[in-house]
This record gives sequence, structure tokens and C-alpha cells, in this order.
Amino acid sequence: MSSPNGTDGNSSPDVKDPPMRRGRPPRGNAAEGRDKLLVAATALFSEQGPDSISTRQLAQTAGVNLSAITYHFGGKDQLYVAAIREAINELAPRRQAIINTLETVLQETRGDRTALAEAIRTFVRAFFTVLVQDDFPVTTIRLLMRELHHPTDAFDEVIKHHINPVQDAIARLAAVALDLDEDNPQVRLLGMSVTSQVLMLGVMRPVVLSRMGWSSYSADNADTVVKLTTTSILRLLGLPDNDTNSDES
Repeated sequence: MSSPNGTDGNSSPDVKDPPMRRGRPPRGNAAEGRDKLLVAATALFSEQGPDSISTRQLAQTAGVNLSAITYHFGGKDQLYVAAIREAINELAPRRQAIINTLETVLQETRGDRTALAEAIRTFVRAFFTVLVQDDFPVTTIRLLMRELHHPTDAFDEVIKHHINPVQDAIARLAAVALDLDEDNPQVRLLGMSVTSQVLMLGVMRPVVLSRMGWSSYSADNADTVVKLTTTSILRLLGLPDNDTNSDES
């Protein structure tokens, strides 16, 4: 993914939907109807699995004829897969930004552990800031999370096109920090732990705010979260926490 379209040597190109079925299109703008169905499917499927959502509910939410589902996607199951693919593609620019940043960190720090720690500190703050922005696609993330928790035939696509590219980049960073091979099980597990610590604090914002008694992620609240999260990640990777040391001195 060398561009917002999600392609480079480290990952696969955008996931493509199958062509539309032949036949008489539904009334109205066909492309608009397809887009409306994808939006409705993302919202509904992110809250409930495909088995719990009827085709009539999907059509009503999208504001299209029931036949539009068959015409555009072939059926409800295919619409679900298309919504998963759309979610993967929607996140391509954010996914690539993370990968690019991690690769830059490795190139610029060149194994210097202090510099690597400082770069990770900057990365965590930037990543967290993106997660708590109002335009962060929470519904899209929830759809992919639902697929990961309740796998269907689309599971492999989420792993291959969304999870693996980012996890591979984080694993490369963890491998350098720990002086281990990228394929070492410890590196892979720690890489997933690093991701979850940052991601969950953003995606589960209502839970965090409730537990902490905060009304929002104010600048001070966000700073507290970032500092504690960074300290935890640096410890996981065995890197120096110079920020903490300077505070204590």
C-alpha cells in the first residue's frame, strides 16, 4: 500500500467485489442504491451478525427495493462480504499511515534504543489522537471486530488484508527492540499486545470514560492515557522510558 488506495510491496491491493449480477436494475440510480446498501449493511452488521438481520430490514434501512440486494450482490451473505471488503478498503489510508510511520521509525532510529523509545512515544500519541477524533470510523471498526470475534467466510480477508499488514510492521519494530527474529512467537504476541493497548483505548472510549469518571478525552485526560500506555508498551519491548525517568529525577 504505497498510496491511500492500499497497495505496496508489504500488502495486498484493495479487495475487489464481484461484478454486479445481470438483469433489470432496480428503479432509481443503481450505483446510489448499491452504496446505500453498503452503508446500511455496515451499520446493521456492526451491531448484529448477518444471521440476525433480514434482507427486508437491510432494504428498508437503505431505502431501496428488496430486489436491489439480489441485483447488486446476489444475496444477503454476499452483501455482508461486500461490506467487510468496503470496510477494509475504507481503512486503507489509516492503515498505510501506521505502516509508513513504523517503517520510518525503524529507518531513522537504526537500532538506537533511546531513539527508538522516543519514536514510539511520538507514534503512540499520534495514533491515539487519530483514534479519538470525531471522524474516526468507529462503526467500520466494529464491523471488522465483529467478524474477528464471530468468524464467517470473510475472516481470512480481514486477516490477510487488514490485520497482517499492520501486525507485520509492528512485529518488525518489536523484533528490533527485542533483538529477535520477526517470526519468533514472542515477537508476534507482543506485537498484538502493543496494538490492542492503543486501539482498545480509542475504540472502547465510552468504557474508558465511564471507568475513569471523565466526560470526554480532554487534553489532560488524553495526556494521562498516552503516558501510561507508552510506559506499558516500552516496558513490554524492553526499551528505556526516559520520560518517566526525567519526571522522577
